Amino acid sequence: KMPHWRKCVLGCEGDYPLFTLPKDDSIRQKWLDFIFGDFPPPKKNWYICARHFTDDSFLNKGLFDKGLIGRLSLLDHAIPTRLKPFEWGQVSETTTHIVLLLCFGKMFRLVLFSIIGAEAHYRFLPCTQGTPVSRSVGTSCVVEMKSQGTSTTPQTAEIGIQCMLLTPTLDDQDSNGPESDEEPETDEEDPDWAPGTEESEDEDLNTTNCCSDLDDVAETCPAAERKFIVFESCLRTLFAVCAVCSGGCTVTMKQIMGTMVAVSSVCKRTDGHTRVWYSQPAHNSMPVGNLMMAAATLFSGCSPTIALNLFRHMSVGIYSLKTFFSLQRSYLIPAIQRVWNTKQQAMIMKKKGTPLRLGGDARCCSSGHTTKYGSYSLMDMNTGAVLTTHLVECNEVQSSAAVELEGLKQGLCFLEQHGLTVAELVTDRHVQVCKWLKTEKPNIDQRFDVWHVSKGIFKKLVAVAKKPGCASVGLWAQAISNHLCWTAATSGGDADMAVQKWTSVARHVCNIHEGHGDLFPRCEHGQSLHKTPNVCMSTGSRAQEEIQAVVLSSRLLADVRQLSPPEQTSYLQSFHNVVCFFGSKHGHFLRSSLEARLILAALHFNENMAKEQARKQDRAQR
Repeated sequence: KMPHWRKCVLGCEGDYPLFTLPKDDSIRQKWLDFIFGDFPPPKKNWYICARHFTDDSFLNKGLFDKGLIGRLSLLDHAIPTRLKPFEWGQVSETTTHIVLLLCFGKMFRLVLFSIIGAEAHYRFLPCTQGTPVSRSVGTSCVVEMKSQGTSTTPQTAEIGIQCMLLTPTLDDQDSNGPESDEEPETDEEDPDWAPGTEESEDEDLNTTNCCSDLDDVAETCPAAERKFIVFESCLRTLFAVCAVCSGGCTVTMKQIMGTMVAVSSVCKRTDGHTRVWYSQPAHNSMPVGNLMMAAATLFSGCSPTIALNLFRHMSVGIYSLKTFFSLQRSYLIPAIQRVWNTKQQAMIMKKKGTPLRLGGDARCCSSGHTTKYGSYSLMDMNTGAVLTTHLVECNEVQSSAAVELEGLKQGLCFLEQHGLTVAELVTDRHVQVCKWLKTEKPNIDQRFDVWHVSKGIFKKLVAVAKKPGCASVGLWAQAISNHLCWTAATSGGDADMAVQKWTSVARHVCNIHEGHGDLFPRCEHGQSLHKTPNVCMSTGSRAQEEIQAVVLSSRLLADVRQLSPPEQTSYLQSFHNVVCFFGSKHGHFLRSSLEARLILAALHFNENMAKEQARKQDRAQR
């Protein structure tokens, strides 16, 4: 519902979003020219509704019309153009003119409204200077009508009326004059306050003056100011003495809106000096502290439920969970998306014309086949920056197992739409991903991340060690896993060399260090074996056969040929740890909230990836 104290300057009726005059001088002057024409406008903060803007003037009109967001935002350069001032060339035989007297604060103007067919237009009549007027004056309304077949002399009718002008606000009254009547003070607390709702019907708590006065409290950014927790008893003590006559005052917590409190102090003497104090500035009737608290909760990766419980346990005034989600939907998520789009476009512009070497991996909100959301991220292996990340819900695909492939498809499609070329992609050994890249993207060189492959080998060897007679396999599990990493790092991309170096470990465990192949004839460890168990297996033993079954499997040998020598996805695993910080797997999030937290993790990671590693006092790395 539109607040009763805020109306469109052009007199539009209905519940339409309102916008204040822009701060840019050139754009602001164009708005004023549209509203007042050549007449100098009074100094007041006017509002104009969304009906006077075209659809392309809004930043998020599509989402607003669908009800996905609760706040309509204008572009920075938007100018009202609808319901244009009347142009004399539009006059026709079916034109009706109506001259009315409109009041703007203390000033009045004659306005010519013209009805041409089904459209209404207006034009301010020339006036050299606005004249202050009293509360009610006698004036006239001249109605001029033209229709086809009438004479050229228009028919006029003069009707005497009383023009009830707007009542001046408290700021316009003389400071020494009598004050308006006050309604009884009441304690009102609204934990479910949401942006855009009407806060109070109390005329003493003048919300219009609240917004205009509080916006001028600090010219600096409110986020830079220090904040303190103040007890209610201290507030009552502070306002117990009248600031005008030093008499005693009756102090009332006039209204509580989330983190903001309005304190009213009424002098007990006959003068009845009244003062209303607000604990924080406001922006368009919304307490700034509410928005900042919601932003701090989301940007720090904290759960809103935990954060609100913290303040409730301390009896600190705070908004409700419903208000947090409303602020998140209306302000925070659009702001996060806008910053991410700007940063992402800047990264894409730098990468155009250069073949990309990417690393990709998925992260699910829960382990196993019960996941609801899965995200897939693509990282530039040269810079370590996350280029794109996409969230996929399990009901978008056939099963939760297909979430990773769908995320990869969306990521590559996004990069292709922006003109980027992917030359190499480092992934894990996901079967669906491997098949799709081989059939649909043969121009992309797929490589396997060594860490994922070695982790799978280690798990298989640990499982084998639990079999009877294979306890010694467990002693070799970590060494064999490390051998795979050494193989990928020292083969230089030669697939045949990588296979011979890898298969040599099956002979190495039997204390055989020569005859591995023509490219790798003998081991390179020398006479002493470092970091290898001093337990050699007998050729043909069950333990040695089990190791051979794992090391020499046909699928593993084919994957060894595709191991990525230099680029690994270790940075991508670090990014997933950051995602877990902002969107923990122990809590449930709505899709829009989880997408925002995923983007926050990407922004945080990209911003801090190039920082130097922390050092101790002796300058040694931690």
